[in-house]
Amino acid sequence: MDGAYRHIPLMDFRCEKSEKNLTDIKNFLRRLGEKNGAIFDSGRSYQYYGFQLLMNSESWRLFMAQCLLFDYTDRYYIGHQLIDGYSILRLSESNRHPEIPKVVLIL
Repeated sequence: MDGAYRHIPLMDFRCEKSEKNLTDIKNFLRRLGEKNGAIFDSGRSYQYYGFQLLMNSESWRLFMAQCLLFDYTDRYYIGHQLIDGYSILRLSESNRHPEIPKVVLIL
């Protein structure tokens, strides 16, 4: 390995949970080239965890920027991740989020 950072494509969405919104998210991710991943019900909305090859930092920034253009994404999440230089999402319950995210769709 060359010592460079690699990123898993992750995204947090902020929209009402519905079949229509889930389909819209799936179609959006496919347009971005995401072919392998899972969409989770996070309790209040949805999250995406990509299974493809890890992204280099330039590809990750482009992915994050493209996600900013989609109405359902959580722009605060994207902003914080761009500031931090990496993405994280929880896969567990917490005091603020008592529900464990559950897979609702696999790409």
